[in-house]
Amino acid sequence: MENNANLPSAGDQNNVPGWHYWKGSWHPIAEGYDIIVYDTSVHWELWHLGNQDEKCCPHKLIVEKFDVCNRKQRVIMSKVRKVMLYLLSGTTETVTPENCKEIFKSCFAHLMTLLYPNGRSRSCHDMLVTTLYQKIVNSAPANIQPSVD
Repeated sequence: MENNANLPSAGDQNNVPGWHYWKGSWHPIAEGYDIIVYDTSVHWELWHLGNQDEKCCPHKLIVEKFDVCNRKQRVIMSKVRKVMLYLLSGTTETVTPENCKEIFKSCFAHLMTLLYPNGRSRSCHDMLVTTLYQKIVNSAPANIQPSVD
């Protein structure tokens, strides 16, 4: 599954905001784009809104197999995807730039109550996405199901 649907020809590559043409096809990130491990709230915003400074589309459009150049980056992106889908299971609302932070707070709080039933949880601003991934993998109760993106 490539992200080339409804995109212009390679000659128009400078006229497609957020999309990058490399290795003969369109990608939501630039070739060699580094997927860095951030706290979960930053990844939530990248997932839904992208990174305007680096001219990259929302990370939810990234297909690891086609868009990410090396194994380490694919592993990070796979973990980010899993965390985002678990967070999204806490809402039915559409995330927009205007409500992104509020929906995140709600989804994060919901997931924390499921993962930490004794009330011991951490702030979304100090929990790395990889830490949350490990918590989900190691202790997610059966009643937590990821969203289907």
